[in-house]
Amino acid sequence: MGDLALFDSVVTGDWSPLSATELKGTKLGVGRNYWFSGLDSEVERVTNEALKKLEAAGAEIVGADVPELARLVELTTILVENHDVRFALAKYLEEYGAGITFDQLISKASADIRRDFRDLLPGGKSFVGEAEYQVVRDHHLPKLKRVYREYFARTGVAAIVFPATMIPPPLIGEDVEVSIGGKKVAFETAVARNIEPGSTAGLPGLVLAAGMVHGGLPVALEFDGPAGGDRSLLALGLSLERVLGSVPAPKL
Repeated sequence: MGDLALFDSVVTGDWSPLSATELKGTKLGVGRNYWFSGLDSEVERVTNEALKKLEAAGAEIVGADVPELARLVELTTILVENHDVRFALAKYLEEYGAGITFDQLISKASADIRRDFRDLLPGGKSFVGEAEYQVVRDHHLPKLKRVYREYFARTGVAAIVFPATMIPPPLIGEDVEVSIGGKKVAFETAVARNIEPGSTAGLPGLVLAAGMVHGGLPVALEFDGPAGGDRSLLALGLSLERVLGSVPAPKL
């Protein structure tokens, strides 16, 4: 947490002292309909044990789901990513003097990366046209942000807490499909579903180690705070980290 706080100060120029937020009486939101569905059993166990630790430290767990979350994520996240990535990467390469154009960069990438980016071009299966993008940008995305604002205002929670991924760290090679409770799940869904909403809505998110699965691999919790509340979330994180503790280094 100290490193994150330092990085935040360097980026924002805000060097005001950061004091740990008292956990006693702090409300943490838990929305089980979205973030807790279909979890690996070990991830669910570690998450629930971590929540009990936070409650024992005085935090109040508020069970409350974010309305329409799954629908709004479906209407925004992938569409924004698929539209913006071409323009954002090209701008980044030019702005920071990379000495290579976007097209040159993609031409040097692996075959699967080149295929993915071809799909984003006009005629590709993942292409997002300007008319479709405008609806997302001007209607669906503002609604997602509004739903989050109303959620924080209504519940009074300082952050929403959930497992960062649906699965523990996968084995090398498990990058297309994984098994959760005997059910096949796309790798991208297993590792990205839970982090998508907050990222899309522009919320500050803090990921902290929560414990270990029986196989010795770590599980993390994510805490998403209200938009613009980065420093408040970092202050809360100082206390959260102390309660959750650290995980040991892996045995090599």
